[in-house]
Amino acid sequence: GDLESAADWDLASLAVDDTDATVWFNLATVYDRLDEYERAVDALERACELDPRDETARARLKRLWREGVTEP
Repeated sequence: GDLESAADWDLASLAVDDTDATVWFNLATVYDRLDEYERAVDALERACELDPRDETARARLKRLWREGVTEP
């Protein structure tokens, strides 16, 4: 489906440059919508690492933690 295509595009983009916080955030959004929460958390953690000032990414990460997805 469209979400799988979006994930593939994001992964291909990260294969070229894995330092783009926006792509990590986008990938996390796709994983979240696919109910792949562990992967979403991993991608959000990377996005927050790369851009610690991204309040949206941090808020989404905290939401997933509250919903019971593994916290570090």
